[in-house]
Amino acid sequence: MQASTPSRTEPRERRTRRELASVVAIAALTATPLVVLIVMVARYAVDVPFWDEWHLVILLRWMKEGTLGFRGLWWQHNEHRILFPRIIMLTLARVTDWDIRYECAANVVLAALTFLVLLVLVSRTRRSLGLTGPNWLLPVLSAMVFSLSQWESWLWGWQIAVFLNVLAVAGGVTLLSSPALSWRRLLSAIALGVVATYSFACGLLYWWAVLPLLLARPGEGRGRVWLRIGGWCAVAAAVYTNYFQLYIRSDQQPSLMAAVHAPLAFLRYTLNYLGHPVSEAHAGYVGAAGVAMLMLLSVALLRLRIMTWLALLPYLCLSLYAGLSAAMTGVGRLGFGASQSLSSRYITFANLLWIPLLVLLSLTAARCRRALSHSSGGRSPERPRGPRQPDRKLRRLGALCFATLLAAAAGSLITSVGAVPWFRTTYNQRAADRAKLAAGARPEELQTLYPVPFVLRESIPTLQKYHLSVFRKRR
Repeated sequence: MQASTPSRTEPRERRTRRELASVVAIAALTATPLVVLIVMVARYAVDVPFWDEWHLVILLRWMKEGTLGFRGLWWQHNEHRILFPRIIMLTLARVTDWDIRYECAANVVLAALTFLVLLVLVSRTRRSLGLTGPNWLLPVLSAMVFSLSQWESWLWGWQIAVFLNVLAVAGGVTLLSSPALSWRRLLSAIALGVVATYSFACGLLYWWAVLPLLLARPGEGRGRVWLRIGGWCAVAAAVYTNYFQLYIRSDQQPSLMAAVHAPLAFLRYTLNYLGHPVSEAHAGYVGAAGVAMLMLLSVALLRLRIMTWLALLPYLCLSLYAGLSAAMTGVGRLGFGASQSLSSRYITFANLLWIPLLVLLSLTAARCRRALSHSSGGRSPERPRGPRQPDRKLRRLGALCFATLLAAAAGSLITSVGAVPWFRTTYNQRAADRAKLAAGARPEELQTLYPVPFVLRESIPTLQKYHLSVFRKRR
């Protein structure tokens, strides 16, 4: 008995040590992209207003004078109504005397919260598929969410609008895909839809991109489902009505008919937009491949009964939101040229195509591997109800998913590393402009901060009067 005990316990002890080592390694690899991002933002963010941030000065003046009202917060900026981002930025400005670096830090915090929300969604899906143990997908998701390829957004405090929008969308999808959709979760998802809409114009798409999650509720009566859908659509109609009240389209924006007159250019713009997180040089082809892979993989998952519609829908809704955002941006910005789709600030939205795809690839590969291991062990594969599939199909699908996952992750990493020089270039330019602004340079000499001298001429005295930004008193 005593001699046989070590032989029985030793494999379990080795397995426990191996799982612990895996957890530690995954945690370290997952934290690395965030740590690198924090270091880069702390090193290269410059405390100086840039472009759209100068439009916040009038609100800062009203806030100091005590005349700031709701209408000033709600009023549109370009095509957007950035009510909630303005509240955050004005709050930070009040506390820090408008130190832009705190806005950049807020972008990182919002991205971290988005990662945590996605982690909840992925963990729930893994449990529904019976997958346990260390999740090696987490470092890949972290590398994409905190990718340096979004350098323009990380160094621009104004992009709080984008990160808040994406966080609200991810949160809404996670709530609506809960196995038990309570009224509290539904109302919370509606509230997040309001936040998404009044953070960035793409939030208008949220109400329709996530609607399938309300339709696909098994085991619930039709009356309850249609009551939810009716309430959802009523709120959406009210939000749309309020959003477009007193809406003004600027003459400086390109024509919305450019997409109609040049459909191929519009398609190229959209695919470039979607493919940029993984490749810049071949963004269009990569975007098309990503969309095609997502569609084919979804069909395979359903036909092989690896995933159910309810488990698959949250990821399809996130991808749909990314695709609709790309199309919406293309309609509004195609007049600037197809190359404008490669702006790094759009990657935050385009990630919502690739993150679901990477999750589905990982889950499919893990599910196929588990089914094959059970099959080779003399037991029938653990699959949902349905006819038994040949092991060869599962093996091929698992290998294809794993290879595609590695290729997409490698492309994202290469794109991220390639953005490092942009951090340095941006820092050098803005640091020089900051020195000029602090030294009293004429507005005509600061057109890299804002191209319209009149806006600078009107705004700089406000910063000087209230000691904001580069003119604040040192503490």
